[in-house]
Amino acid sequence: MLFIAILNYIFLTKAKILSRLTEIGAKKALGASNNIIRKQVLLESNMISALSLMPAAIIIIIGIPFINSTLQKTVGEEVFGMWQTWGMLVAVTLLTGTLSGIFIGTNISRTSAVVLLTGKMQRQQKSHKLNHSFLSFHFAIFIILVVSVFTFKKQINYGLTNFKAIDPNNVLVCELNSPELQKQAQVIQNELEQNPNVISTAGSSFIPPFNAFLPIKLRTEEETVRFDGLIMGKGMIPLLGMEIIDGEAFGEFKQDGRTNIIINESTALEYNIKAGDLLNGFTVRGIVKDFNAHSMHSLIQPMVILQQHPEKMRLLAVKTNGKDDKSIIETIDRLVTQISPESVSEVIYLTDEINQFYEREQNQAKLITAFSLLSISLAIMGLFGVVLITISKRTKEIGIRKVNGARVTEVVEMLNKDFLIWVIISVVVAVPAAWYAMNRWLENFAYQTSLSWWLFAIAGVLALAIALLTVSFQSYKAATRNPVDSLRYE
Repeated sequence: MLFIAILNYIFLTKAKILSRLTEIGAKKALGASNNIIRKQVLLESNMISALSLMPAAIIIIIGIPFINSTLQKTVGEEVFGMWQTWGMLVAVTLLTGTLSGIFIGTNISRTSAVVLLTGKMQRQQKSHKLNHSFLSFHFAIFIILVVSVFTFKKQINYGLTNFKAIDPNNVLVCELNSPELQKQAQVIQNELEQNPNVISTAGSSFIPPFNAFLPIKLRTEEETVRFDGLIMGKGMIPLLGMEIIDGEAFGEFKQDGRTNIIINESTALEYNIKAGDLLNGFTVRGIVKDFNAHSMHSLIQPMVILQQHPEKMRLLAVKTNGKDDKSIIETIDRLVTQISPESVSEVIYLTDEINQFYEREQNQAKLITAFSLLSISLAIMGLFGVVLITISKRTKEIGIRKVNGARVTEVVEMLNKDFLIWVIISVVVAVPAAWYAMNRWLENFAYQTSLSWWLFAIAGVLALAIALLTVSFQSYKAATRNPVDSLRYE
């Protein structure tokens, strides 16, 4: 990004210098040496670059909260009190101004006063393809970033809304974080179920989907088999909308209840068992339809569900109708305070907990969005510079066309066509690159969304629209200029 920004600055400085060729030519005609011209351009370039320090510092200060929330860092304004920060800012400023000044100053100073005064230098320039290739590179980066943002958001939304055979919506989860609360869990459930907005309640030690993995080992004298596991209380399976396809869910807890287990479809298929059979000495009470116990990053594994003791529940789930959750949360807070005054009631939505599964991807999406905005800002500035350079080289051509009767729309179309061709080239290059990159990223997920065609279409249309608006603005200004001003030196 820094490299692109420096090149943009060179293009904009070059465009400004091209409008002052007569002034510089006059100075050379009056005796100014090449060294003086170089120093003047270098000084002006560094002064303009230095003036950008203050707005840059303001933008950094405004962006600190975003950086902290996205990168999980704690960066304060005291960063501006560090010499390393100012050293880096000054170094970047000098680098940008000096490179631009040397590149343009050397080129201008070597040109004779006659060429500068007549403007023929413009026709000697052979950087057309280089300028437009750089422009295509700009927009290719922008298109890739836009496709990335849409893909990230599409996959995150898919992961939050497409859980298989489980319904986490309208489920409140309260942590029972003291022995008193765990022993009185049934009392809390009975009180909550009197609320007409409560559909059902259940306790558990783990409530899917959850991010961690709980290994459960079923041991016999002959072997030990390891499964993905859960520990649930009575009523949790129907509360979460999980479907029992054979047998039944857990009933009232018995002291020997741990010998009864519930398995998922994957376990039943792998070991060819049904409800009522034994699995390593444990009776299979029921078989539940395969469901996503974890995030979409991982495949559904063979699973064993054990029944939790009713007085050892760590979590309480409340299924509501979504109409008056506030009163339900207030009831939970009141009961927790009554039973365990020293405990703090923590009630969250299960869907909010699921959101944390994709915190890394959400932060990545934020970063890429920020880079996309930065990329298009740089692309517009780069395009602006290239347009100014092109128009300055074709000023007299535009004037001649207007004198010969060309309409404003024809001039605008002529100038736009040249730039839009290069933007279309950037689309052709960027689409396969974005498709490959996003396919590789989606490989991180066991269950993934599709790369729809409209992701690439939107990115391409955005790039074309931005280019068209930027070029049209400058083209219209050039096309409506008095042709006499363009031709007065001819």
